[in-house]
Amino acid sequence: MVEQELSKYKNKKLLFIFLFVFTFLNPYLIYQIGNNLSFFPIYESQLELARHLNTIHKTAGETEMQEEQQKIILFLEQTKHYLEEGDYNGLLNLRIAEAQRNLQRTNGGVTTTETRKFLFQEITIRERGLIYIPRLDAVPRTMPMWNYFGKLFSLFNNNIYFLCALWVAIAFSFESRANLKDLTNIAPVSLLKLFFFKWFLNITILSAIVIIAFIISSIFIILVNGIGSRNYPIAINVGINEFAIKDISVIVLENFGFVFLWITAISALGLFISLFVNHLVLQFIFLFSVFFLLGEGNINSYFPTSWQRFLPMNYLNFPAVVSREDYNHLLGIYTENGFLTLSLLTIIFLSLTAICLKIRKKW
Repeated sequence: MVEQELSKYKNKKLLFIFLFVFTFLNPYLIYQIGNNLSFFPIYESQLELARHLNTIHKTAGETEMQEEQQKIILFLEQTKHYLEEGDYNGLLNLRIAEAQRNLQRTNGGVTTTETRKFLFQEITIRERGLIYIPRLDAVPRTMPMWNYFGKLFSLFNNNIYFLCALWVAIAFSFESRANLKDLTNIAPVSLLKLFFFKWFLNITILSAIVIIAFIISSIFIILVNGIGSRNYPIAINVGINEFAIKDISVIVLENFGFVFLWITAISALGLFISLFVNHLVLQFIFLFSVFFLLGEGNINSYFPTSWQRFLPMNYLNFPAVVSREDYNHLLGIYTENGFLTLSLLTIIFLSLTAICLKIRKKW
């Protein structure tokens, strides 16, 4: 049984392609998205707008509005200066002072909540004496390893579903493509053991590919930007206007946990589908369509609030769940429930596969 299953992976080209994609797509993203310097045109445009508004307020004699625009201009000029000089601690102190000033002149709302959240995070960074990583809307080339992986999963999670679905379709359609189904049915080993071994071997190989890929990526990032601080703080929502700190190392490990649990769940689903669909392309289309429809169909809105924590589609965007970027955690959508839900999903599909094999007694 072992030799038969391992024989389908003797084609090293297949393993190499998957390893190459997983490994080199990660550093590729870092250099394609840009660095801190690429944000200078944004600051220039913001400065131009602020100066234009300042002129309008001055002409209209609106002294208070003019003074506010002058403060915005000064903040943007100083931000650009600190980025040019690479003085991130100076930038951190500037952002803290600006956030505190903005909170004093605002009266609540979503913007105020986000400002409080990141002010809490930035003050914690200063208290811990860590090097500030600018909070930009992309991955800067200067990110050390811990911060890089903390951001990467939000860019890479859809690729994980695509590659896993493709791998599972290739692995579980092998017997049909090689005309080995009849031989498998008369094998001395029970179909139940054979199928569960197929599933275990599949998740082991996929997990190994992911681990090796991220190790190679880690070495690459460490050589370029260093390791960084594993206790770099990330502010997360724990209630309305209530925040807590989660270390970046915890966020990275929880993201990895979701990756491996999705691998097991996708493999279990693929195993179940292979009982009824034999063609490689059809298996892949069916697998990927399931995740596309779950992610884009807004299906969770049809379920009661009390069910939301148990719906797998709420954990497709698992980086947002781990970092609690929204308030879905108030519905019970957080890491622990995500782990439980995906584990139960895996058990359900494996149980359905076992029941079908017991009833059909052949593939």
